[in-house]
Amino acid sequence: MKNIKKIIILLVVIVVAGIYSFVDNTENIYDASNEDTNRYVSTGPIYQGTFSIPITPQEDSLDGVSLKSGIVGDASNVIVEYSLLDSRGNVVAQGSVNATDIEDRRQYKYSFDKVEDCQGKQYVFVIEEENADETNGVTFYYDPQDSMRQEIEVMGNRVEGAVIAKMVTHRFDLKTFIIVLLFVAYLVGFTKILYKLFK
Repeated sequence: MKNIKKIIILLVVIVVAGIYSFVDNTENIYDASNEDTNRYVSTGPIYQGTFSIPITPQEDSLDGVSLKSGIVGDASNVIVEYSLLDSRGNVVAQGSVNATDIEDRRQYKYSFDKVEDCQGKQYVFVIEEENADETNGVTFYYDPQDSMRQEIEVMGNRVEGAVIAKMVTHRFDLKTFIIVLLFVAYLVGFTKILYKLFK
């Protein structure tokens, strides 16, 4: 009976650890080792045209793109609309978010339905803003001196730079799974030691 209880507890621990091991894994599309944020250039609100970013995921699936975003003026009525285009220009994923949900000067994940079988394929992440103008809206950031810079498009203007952004894949992470199991094992061992000391 005791063995059955131990097996049940072990299975529960493994299942819980498995659930906690589904996390957002990210791939930078800029050199994150550079800490000189003074080099960052703001796009300003995308009040006309679009902000287009070429991306090539190395993961097999993609759930979103996280961009350093900022609020300019009164953006309470601004809606950020975004889409992911494949190499043929077809929309494979899209979404929208109210600017009030975006924290100023923080990374924000622009989520969309999972895109499968995308490893090594070229896509363009396109952003446009509804109800924005020159002084009110959401701005994004890029580094024109970054070693990973590429050609991006800001409201019809082609510029060189690395957008301060990350590709996001929500998946099972083996490293996290092992860490959770080791943490549980540590707690169990520590509890047993305390129990023996104070028994």
